[in-house]
Amino acid sequence: MRAEKMLEEVTSFLADCGCLPAFKQVEDGLLVAEEKLERQLWKLFVGVENRMISQLVSMGYVPQDPVRRLLFVEEFLKHLKDELPKVVANNAMESAGRGRIFAFDDLKENGISYSYSDFDSWTYGRLRNQSYTFSRNTSDRIIGDFSRSLSQSYKKGLGIEEASKELQREFDQIKEYRLKRIARTEINSAQNEGIFETLSEFGVKYKQWITARDRRVRGSKPKDKANHVKMHGEVVGLYERFSNGLFFPCDRTGEMREWIHCRCRIRPYIPKRGETV
Repeated sequence: MRAEKMLEEVTSFLADCGCLPAFKQVEDGLLVAEEKLERQLWKLFVGVENRMISQLVSMGYVPQDPVRRLLFVEEFLKHLKDELPKVVANNAMESAGRGRIFAFDDLKENGISYSYSDFDSWTYGRLRNQSYTFSRNTSDRIIGDFSRSLSQSYKKGLGIEEASKELQREFDQIKEYRLKRIARTEINSAQNEGIFETLSEFGVKYKQWITARDRRVRGSKPKDKANHVKMHGEVVGLYERFSNGLFFPCDRTGEMREWIHCRCRIRPYIPKRGETV
């Protein structure tokens, strides 16, 4: 354990000093894509906050029936069910395409060159539908959270002013971190999907887990519930799960603590002659 901790600290130190490249191009590309998606998502909420809270104050009471509370929220947020998934899916496919380019570049660095080509229509459609479905669930959760806020206010017997403040807190969470978290997860998930699909298409047998190599990587702090620092460089078969249970970073079939807000990525691993993996 002590040796492992020392290795993690040395890796982090070298990255901070610039001795280990932190995939600056990849990180910058992710940041730009995340900010773009976050801005587009926020546009879906512009004006909704004031209209919803003003209507609640105008009514002067919190609807006591669960169905009426949900209908009240959906009156202002029902557009999320279609618009949010569309926005996310469009951005996700751009990110998947970027991941495909990274995969081609990584293969080239390993001495394997292919002429660039787009995803075939079936793969493109499958990836887009997958992103749309995940995002539709996200929009349903957001609507449900606002409905639950009203429900809690009703159960607590809060006055209309306090109930309005509770709704305001939900909007503050959306603005301050939730949309950013959604954008990061969706963008990096799609990018890794794009890399994975490309490696699969061209018959690559092994993949390697790569972190951003900085002190924000989970596992750098004692309170972190997952440890990606120790996973840096881990190699498994292309269709095998990594030691944390994920097929690739931001693979949502694993535990949420492993994939949410993750910045890691995969790359192809080509064994050297005579090397056993």
